[in-house]
Amino acid sequence: WSARGVSTAPSAMSADEEWSPRSPQPSTAAASEWSPGTPQVSTLSARHRLQAMPAPCMSVALNLEDVCESPEYVYSQVCSRKGIVPVCSAGWIDMQSTRHLALSNAGLGDRGLTAVAETLGALRPDALEALDVGWNGATDRGILPILDALGHYTSLKTLRLAGNSLDLAAPRSVAALCSALRGATGLRVLDVASCGLATSALLALMAELKQRPELEELGLADLGMGTSAQVVCKAVADTVQARAATLKKLDISHNHFGHAAFHALGMALAGRPGITHLSVAHNAGGGFARAAADARRQPRAPEMRTASQPNKMLRAAMRSPRAKRGLSPGSRRGFSPGPAGRAVDPVRVTRP
Repeated sequence: WSARGVSTAPSAMSADEEWSPRSPQPSTAAASEWSPGTPQVSTLSARHRLQAMPAPCMSVALNLEDVCESPEYVYSQVCSRKGIVPVCSAGWIDMQSTRHLALSNAGLGDRGLTAVAETLGALRPDALEALDVGWNGATDRGILPILDALGHYTSLKTLRLAGNSLDLAAPRSVAALCSALRGATGLRVLDVASCGLATSALLALMAELKQRPELEELGLADLGMGTSAQVVCKAVADTVQARAATLKKLDISHNHFGHAAFHALGMALAGRPGITHLSVAHNAGGGFARAAADARRQPRAPEMRTASQPNKMLRAAMRSPRAKRGLSPGSRRGFSPGPAGRAVDPVRVTRP
């Protein structure tokens, strides 16, 4: 080999002889002369060519190969082809070492999530364990490609889709969601809060989650469950009962769970101390259940009078002829206006 690019005949190198740019390089291919006008065709693969290189050149080539296979490089190439500005480079860099991809609240939208889905489809099946694409303002046009790309990730353990406006009422959308969950046999965390799932999608989701033996965290907040019927709420209770041995966190806040659904949920969680976080705030049956529990624990004294529970004397005064003539509660003898505009008898109220 020479600086002019002329390939000489191969010659054997002795063990004591060191390689230099001016020394001939052994080659496994047939010796042939090369000129700048004629292209050289090699029958060796890329891996064999790397092995045939000298040590300094081979280390540089291997480093370039690792860079070309990194998630960040693949994502940048996809964005360049689609004309999208790459975002969240730190998330892709961390994914290479932790196998966790955090892209929440990044403003990706449908177009950005399509690029993410294409990148995930080009990576190895064991390159991803946790994915968070929540609160990106995406619809089913951006989430469905993500679900399709997650079909071959059998090592997926965490999936967070919260805060995206999905329309998973179509059969294809429900099938894509169930297919992604079916492939992730070791799923532990699922968060679909504020995604607007339809009743059919929620029922199919609960049926799939019953078969996830390692489920630990489930986020179902603000999904409108129980608005028309309590069948979805009871399906959630059945799923919790099936996975109560491993479930640790459950969030069903901002829904419409009724008394019957809360009773079924309580029976599912009874005697199972494994759960550490339970959020049921802002539901239809929450206030009634809490009031009933407080009443059972601390019964109210009979002599206590409050504005919400007027006494018999106040009721009689309200039915008196003077009250019927339109006098205000504050003008009656012995009474004064209480909280919320209700009259309270100051004489009969027991002072602490």
